[in-house]
Amino acid sequence: MSNQKDKSESLRDPNAPKPSLPLRLSRPGPIARLLRTNSVPPPNYRPLPKLNYIEDWLPSLEIQLPPRLRYLRGGLIYCPPVKAAPRWLPRPGYGRQETELRFCDTRGLDDKFPFPLKDYTSGELGSVPDDVLAQVITDWRRTPVISFRPDTRNVVSRISPDLVAKWGPDVCPGEADAMWISDGKPMGMDDHIPPVRRIIKDPVTKYFIIIMDYIWGGYNLVDIWHRRSKEQQGRIAAKVTSLVKFMQDYTSRYPGPAGFSRCRTLVHKKYPVPLGMTPEKYDEYMNLLVNELNARRPRKFYDNFVKTGKFVYSNMKLDPSSFVLDKKGCLWVLGWSKGGFFPKEGELALAERYMPESYAILVKTLLKRIPHDKSLRDTLRAIATLIDEDLIGKPPK
Repeated sequence: MSNQKDKSESLRDPNAPKPSLPLRLSRPGPIARLLRTNSVPPPNYRPLPKLNYIEDWLPSLEIQLPPRLRYLRGGLIYCPPVKAAPRWLPRPGYGRQETELRFCDTRGLDDKFPFPLKDYTSGELGSVPDDVLAQVITDWRRTPVISFRPDTRNVVSRISPDLVAKWGPDVCPGEADAMWISDGKPMGMDDHIPPVRRIIKDPVTKYFIIIMDYIWGGYNLVDIWHRRSKEQQGRIAAKVTSLVKFMQDYTSRYPGPAGFSRCRTLVHKKYPVPLGMTPEKYDEYMNLLVNELNARRPRKFYDNFVKTGKFVYSNMKLDPSSFVLDKKGCLWVLGWSKGGFFPKEGELALAERYMPESYAILVKTLLKRIPHDKSLRDTLRAIATLIDEDLIGKPPK
């Protein structure tokens, strides 16, 4: 019986499908073997990564401090690991043309990002050497860049939840001096200009780095202007005008930037500006530019000679990107690289020239509500046109 059972089990059903036979492939050639050797496994056979398999995008880093700073956080600066790569977001409209961009790494807008200088006090940051501090700040992978302007190549990095650092080829000590003046309580500008904590110089790039407070919940005027109604734009323009008038209440007997540095606004590259100008020297230099301007124009378009009056606290670079509204609605003024004490007509002339056409309400409000000499404003605007057109090799219109 057992033999018959074995024979019956060994018999196959004639209607059953025949088993598929393996294909006999020819031996692969040298090129096929090379490709198969250097290629990765097919996706179907690739093993799935385990949990926590992907390492941090940037591992932690410890920077040793000099021996004299052994007391400061164990003698080193600890930079925590970074788990996210930079996420760049372009923002248009940062300039006279809508195509001019500002780039922002959105990681810097996250308050929970592992900033390298988190929880450091102002006293501790004041003790860190310049080269070590510059090494941490200029590492844009660890300190997210919240603002990068391709036109100026300037960078604003967020180094802690409460501090930012501005650095680049266009940053100068005069910018920090102009901001330090407003930090005095007699001016009352401490709620409109970020306080400066420290200024250093990077020994590698030779760039100056200004460390200042971070504006919490701030929105640049460029990012919100076109989303506001005409009435809201009018209220913002009135607020900007009130702030500019408040700034102009602070005067000086001498023109030029704050501190001991050269003037950087309304300066022609053909004529070097003197250092430490008096009012007479300033008028003499402006009239030199008027002569240059008149030499390129017909006689009927000649401008009159400049006779300036008092010198007021001015930003001299008032474009939409210079203003930030925080979450409380307070207005802040940024970008003081050309600031100092100048005629109020110069502030208005440059604002009239550099404001885009979509901000006509703001320009009209400034020119209407701030008393000034219109002829002097027109002359200074023509000088600014002369300087800008010379930079690109075109004669002024």
